[in-house]
Amino acid sequence: MDEIRWLCGLSVGVDRLDNEHKSLFTFYNTLALKLSDSQGLETRRIPAAIFSDIFDYINNHFEHEEDYMRDINYPYIDQHIQQHEEIVKYIVEFHRGVSDELNLGEAQRLAEFIGKWLVQHIMNTDSKYAEYAKTII
Repeated sequence: MDEIRWLCGLSVGVDRLDNEHKSLFTFYNTLALKLSDSQGLETRRIPAAIFSDIFDYINNHFEHEEDYMRDINYPYIDQHIQQHEEIVKYIVEFHRGVSDELNLGEAQRLAEFIGKWLVQHIMNTDSKYAEYAKTII
């Protein structure tokens, strides 16, 4: 699993949200490292709780981001929130679909999905409220 790195071009121009995005990258990279250290152990069972920290942090971050969008009266907030709700729904359904453990391959696929989604969401969706914020300053 590849590490994801913060690039200045991902900045949304709000320190708190940028710092939270950086923390999400750190959560992902820590998770990816734990799962990568298990290569070759496809039969190994991974506790589903290994995802709890990143899931909790994602939910808290979404609340902060949505508050910020309300503060700037971002006109596309509903569409943005819908994307947040979709990933949360995916996470909830994932939790419902597994017991306390999952195999290594499942854990790696979920982690990779989260990492890719996170980068794409910042680049393609969060960047839009960042651009809007620049127009109202």
